[in-house]
Amino acid sequence: MPLATPNIARIREDQIDVAAGILASAFHLDPPMIYIVPDAVERARLLPPFMKTFVTYASMFGEPLTTVQKPEAVALWLPLDDLRDTPERDRQAGIDQIPAIFGAEAFRRMMHIAKISERFHLQTAPGKHLYLQFLGVEPARQGQGMGSALIRAMLQRADAERIPCYLDTFQPRNVPLYQKHGFKITIEEVEPNSGVRGWGFIREPRG
Repeated sequence: MPLATPNIARIREDQIDVAAGILASAFHLDPPMIYIVPDAVERARLLPPFMKTFVTYASMFGEPLTTVQKPEAVALWLPLDDLRDTPERDRQAGIDQIPAIFGAEAFRRMMHIAKISERFHLQTAPGKHLYLQFLGVEPARQGQGMGSALIRAMLQRADAERIPCYLDTFQPRNVPLYQKHGFKITIEEVEPNSGVRGWGFIREPRG
């Protein structure tokens, strides 16, 4: 019997901590996160406050989505007109506190990943687009269609507004998922410091 498609809603302010926890669990074994914070116990401690900054940012300036019945999956979508830096928005959301959250050494490693991610983004989608910054599902609920539901929710908007969608990933098993939803690989490269392979994707509007 097929699983029912989950209902999707915007993350409420009182769900930000829960959403950050979901992303922390989902990304605990993500190759870049293992590189940034190799110790598993330390990684489990640091990822929730790290992810909270991005959930907060999306709540203030984007479209953070989760499952309605019970928050078990999270997508952070950002509508972007361009890729200019937004230091004031970063400060308001707490993203400027990431160096303090991670510490100097882990932050240095994080910047290796951030720089290649930024280059993928700039090369693939310099103009107006929707950016899927993070997508995560509780590990016990992965493979049950929740991630796909969070993707489809915004693809419908993108098609209606005739704008492309961009994302990147450093998790090989996610590549087929994004391709299933019409995303095409535009760039694939190994980050030399970490040895982590990344992919940039674009999906042009349909209909």
